[in-house]
Amino acid sequence: MARIKNIPQVDRPRERFLVDSDRGSASITIEKKWEQAQMANWKSDKQEIVKFFNRFGLDISNLYNHVTSLDYNKMQTICYLLSKIDKAVKICDFLDTLEKDNNEDIDVIKIYILISHAEITSRSFKKKGSKIELVKHFFHPVESKLKYKIMPSLSYRMKTPSIDFADILYKIRCEYTHEGNYTGRIFKRDSDDPQSHLLIRFKDGEEELFGECGITYKDFLNIYMEALIENIKSFSDKNGNPEGVTEKVIKFKTTKKLRK
Repeated sequence: MARIKNIPQVDRPRERFLVDSDRGSASITIEKKWEQAQMANWKSDKQEIVKFFNRFGLDISNLYNHVTSLDYNKMQTICYLLSKIDKAVKICDFLDTLEKDNNEDIDVIKIYILISHAEITSRSFKKKGSKIELVKHFFHPVESKLKYKIMPSLSYRMKTPSIDFADILYKIRCEYTHEGNYTGRIFKRDSDDPQSHLLIRFKDGEEELFGECGITYKDFLNIYMEALIENIKSFSDKNGNPEGVTEKVIKFKTTKKLRK
């Protein structure tokens, strides 16, 4: 048998470049198709998303049309947040069932879930600052609707802390996060006197503080969702309206509130 002579390997950069280019093009094509499929799915979700927000007295039909006309990255940011709030509310709904069936304390866990989502929303929309600053930014559009509904009260030192509703909600969230304390009511119930305020207790480090809450969870959630929509409007508008879409498209109207 003839012996095969060892032939030195010759590098062929042009051929290798063509192969790499083909692979890169294929990768880009697959990624583009994936993006297009996601965008199509988000557009097809419109009826479900609009129905979800109708529950909170909000009509976001025009806003959602605007969102789904943005580019992929902006649309993805908003739609991922909408998916997260949908799951968050479903968990809170389950907690309502837990309270009804087992008389469990659930308000603090709801606050933990919603305030965490508020922080995530501000960070996703490229806002800067500490965690409490991100939470305050989220609630800024609805500040006037909450500042007299959740407010500080006299502490055991007979002093009123210089904090607002966002500070109180954030401190309650942190107490649950770090100490696991979920006991006690925070929100009023429908059976409570409409003119009354519920005394709530929370901690700032080792200091025990007190506050007052004059709002039900349902009313709080309606205002929370309004804040979310205002943040989405601001983020989507800041990134530019697509050609042919006017500012009026991202206006939303309040409809008759639907029963849960």
